[in-house]
Amino acid sequence: MTKKECLAREIKIARAKKDFTQTDLANASGVAKITIALIESKKNTKLPSIDTVVKLAEALDLSKERLIKYLA
Repeated sequence: MTKKECLAREIKIARAKKDFTQTDLANASGVAKITIALIESKKNTKLPSIDTVVKLAEALDLSKERLIKYLA
């Protein structure tokens, strides 16, 4: 698995545990729904910015480090 795929998987799992839709996560994090969809998409190969990952981590109650490690 690539770092991008691992990040997408982590976000999907955390989102499911909180029973969030992509729209719910967008509302909670301030990150656009299309951005979340692209992060979770297997077609997109671009990694998100650190700021985006931090916002998602906070909304999902995850440590920032847990998601940021995939950006290195």
